[in-house]
Amino acid sequence: MGKLSFSANGGEPSKFSLEFGSGEFTPAEMKRIMTDEKLAEMALADPKRVKRVLANRQSAARSKERRMRYIAELEHKVQILQTEATTLSAQLTHLQRDSSGLATHNNELKFRLQAMEQQAQLRDGSC
Repeated sequence: MGKLSFSANGGEPSKFSLEFGSGEFTPAEMKRIMTDEKLAEMALADPKRVKRVLANRQSAARSKERRMRYIAELEHKVQILQTEATTLSAQLTHLQRDSSGLATHNNELKFRLQAMEQQAQLRDGSC
């Protein structure tokens, strides 16, 4: 299948290389395998499992990237909605003030109309 070469320092695989005649791994996969001692050992015993592990890691990395983009998008939406809420709150306050002023003015006009109607009745009634 393959062989694992060890360095001369006590047989530890500090600098090791995997050699596979069947070319099961891409150069990028080989690099990942050689930087992870457990994967290197596993590659000798079960290369298909290592392929699965590497594929799962890539899938997890893509998933994490999607999740990070989604979170960034949500944070951007939050900022937009907060700005919109602030603007709408200011508009609401302004419109409430206008409405209150118009209601006061309407009441004054009603009071004046009522007073004019009373004067007209007194005039018509006393003549």
